[in-house]
Amino acid sequence: MFDNGTHSADAPQAGSPIQLLALDEFEPAFPMSPRNTDALDRRFRTLYVERSSLVRTGGNAAVCRAHNAAGETLGIKRPWPIWEDMDPDRAAQTRNVVISILREEYRAQRAVSLLRGFARPLGFGLAGGAPMIVMEWVEGVTLRRAAPSLPHELDRDGRDLGCTGETVSSLGIAVLRTLIAADRLYPGLAHRDISSRNIMLRTESRTVAAQAASCDFDVCLIDLGSAAVPDPNLPSFTALTGVARRGTPEYAPPEMLARDLPNATELRRSHKVDVYALCSVLYELYCGHTPYRLAAEPDTDPYQAKIGRPVPTLTPHMPEEQELCDAIVSGISIAQDSRPSAERLLHRLEAYQENCPVRSGAHAVALSADALADGPAAQDELAGTTDCTVMAVDGTGAPLGYAPGTSPDAIFGTSPDASSSSPFGASPDTSAPSYGSSSMATLPSLTPDM
Repeated sequence: MFDNGTHSADAPQAGSPIQLLALDEFEPAFPMSPRNTDALDRRFRTLYVERSSLVRTGGNAAVCRAHNAAGETLGIKRPWPIWEDMDPDRAAQTRNVVISILREEYRAQRAVSLLRGFARPLGFGLAGGAPMIVMEWVEGVTLRRAAPSLPHELDRDGRDLGCTGETVSSLGIAVLRTLIAADRLYPGLAHRDISSRNIMLRTESRTVAAQAASCDFDVCLIDLGSAAVPDPNLPSFTALTGVARRGTPEYAPPEMLARDLPNATELRRSHKVDVYALCSVLYELYCGHTPYRLAAEPDTDPYQAKIGRPVPTLTPHMPEEQELCDAIVSGISIAQDSRPSAERLLHRLEAYQENCPVRSGAHAVALSADALADGPAAQDELAGTTDCTVMAVDGTGAPLGYAPGTSPDAIFGTSPDASSSSPFGASPDTSAPSYGSSSMATLPSLTPDM
């Protein structure tokens, strides 16, 4: 579901490092009849996790691909067990905070579960005291990894200027339509951590190349760990738990990075937070770097950089694309009130596309396929290195995060591989950068009994 490099579209075969995961508790995402309890237990209580598919997401959790006894493919999201080396009192407190964070993400997933633009949740469980979300495994690739294979504009000397205006505007339109659809639900949802890592292109129906050729992108927004589901009857999640969720510094607006804004709760619930982050992603795609290039200044305070410098300009590849550049830059205004709404930005991008300039094919090419296989260094050069979502526990000052290089054993335990008793076979082929195996097309719908 998430970008950890390579996956095969086939189930694992003999020799794959499979972890047998027995859930102590499982609650389905939707109400189920008591008569279906046994079937639900058989489907979700025992899972076979592909430890080699582990992928970090955000700063405090990871996702693995899993299967059940029926061969259905699922995604399992679990937090890093950072409480294990703490004293008992602090461990209990930290574990409760981590469970609260994951439950809030699960709540957000349920709020948008009927929209294709988000991974569908199946339930929430506990295994060995550690919480997890059981969800749809989305087959696809993150925008960060796909970017080199999208059409790029070259100047007359063959230098890469960034993705073409038509590609950038089409991606912006696809993401905005998803965000607007989420906003129109009740009670609605603001993602609040839009980044090139958290935008996926689904590939179960069409390849990235096919989507790029038609400029019709099938997007899925992942990692709702910072999402807000506005509820006028409840205080903010930060007020309830003391956990401040500030998004990804490279893309987040100033109000998400600030520590002492008097009206921070109201500002952070606005969907203009997503407008700022999305425009930062579009800016990066169009010219090859983020607006403030924070990855090149690791000692700079992101908040001070974004409020203390003028809003960066964006030079169009050709004069006809000035409107596109103006629309993108308008979304990264420092003051929230100065940014367009998602609907207004969508209108501007659609208006640009109606008069999209025709370019020579020689100046719109995909970069070499080798760019997709150049590894993390090449990807970090594209999207910066400050991609980790910032979370902080107010009061204790204890950060929630993982140690770089953490192994799968740290999150899924060290019990013996279950490959001998598993109904699955060889380890996945890692020769091609695809995502996941089958999508939820093979999974029966988990819907309320009528």
